[in-house]
Amino acid sequence: MHGSETAETLLRFVSLSLHAVPALLFAYILTWLINFVKPAFNMVGQLRSTGSVAGALKGTLIGLPLPICIPDASSMYKQLIKAGCGSALAVSFLVASPVIGFDALLISLPLLGAEWVGIRLVMAITLAVTLGLLIGLLFKKHDLNTETCATPEQLKQSTSRLKHAFEHGFAHLIDHTAPWVLFGLIAAATFTPTIGWQFLQQEPWLQVVLAILIALPFHFCATGITPVLAIMLIAGVSPGAVVAFSLVGPTLNLDLYRFIKDNQGKHIAMAVVMAIVAVALLLGLGIMYWVPELPKPWLTLAPHWQDDWWRYVSLVIVTVLFAISILRRGARSFMLELLPHSFRNAKPHHHHHH
Repeated sequence: MHGSETAETLLRFVSLSLHAVPALLFAYILTWLINFVKPAFNMVGQLRSTGSVAGALKGTLIGLPLPICIPDASSMYKQLIKAGCGSALAVSFLVASPVIGFDALLISLPLLGAEWVGIRLVMAITLAVTLGLLIGLLFKKHDLNTETCATPEQLKQSTSRLKHAFEHGFAHLIDHTAPWVLFGLIAAATFTPTIGWQFLQQEPWLQVVLAILIALPFHFCATGITPVLAIMLIAGVSPGAVVAFSLVGPTLNLDLYRFIKDNQGKHIAMAVVMAIVAVALLLGLGIMYWVPELPKPWLTLAPHWQDDWWRYVSLVIVTVLFAISILRRGARSFMLELLPHSFRNAKPHHHHHH
């Protein structure tokens, strides 16, 4: 009996991979191109001189599309502050950039379907904008960074540093997403709904709360959790819980809290954490009550071995990229990517910041 289960899991894994991989590869290539063009970080100069609410909204808009995980967002945060952008902009950038990037949206398309891409996008924007506004209002009272007016020299320096952080973010995009994508696919392939979950189906709001609790401590990456979301939906987890999970997972973790606490003080850090949880909870519950029936992601377990050749080609390419990532960093640090940074006692990887 056990053998056939293992075989089924493997089939599921391969079939999931074949669905997800082309979109993932496309996302990587797109990022490369964006990186090649270099988003206009020279705008940083124009981003100053705005009120905190406007600043917060700008930070959200810049942060959302970029495929950046928290560690890179935090180094960019420092540069934004140095350029005199105001904390409202910087903090909302910090929250908005990890919650979703176009890489996460692209991989959601084959795994979750078009409706879910829309939902994830709208939810992410709602979360980021709400937080941006809230942060803007919080910082109205005490924004410590308005006085620091950057000289053109400093501005130039922090602009080039921003570019540097972004390049570093790309080099690490594969390093950051690979373990998560693998983890997501494996979790997705082995996932079977447990008894406890059935009990929770009577109380959908409990699922939302539970999803947030599960998502809190971990350092998820928006792209990597996509296969997990797909499987949660197929297993019959309520869409609201999935939405909450997809919002809290990538944005909130110990790193973010520590980072804001060190930079802006405990009160603001707590406020941001509470706000993210509250918004995710409300959005999750809202989706649950207003959109009771969402299309389940289409996934058949019957493997399509005669599938299109390009799926296999992209599978091979991504496998090679992942393998290079593992070989370059060693398996241990590859797996450590799954833990919050604050849990890693190992020395962080050395980057020479000039």
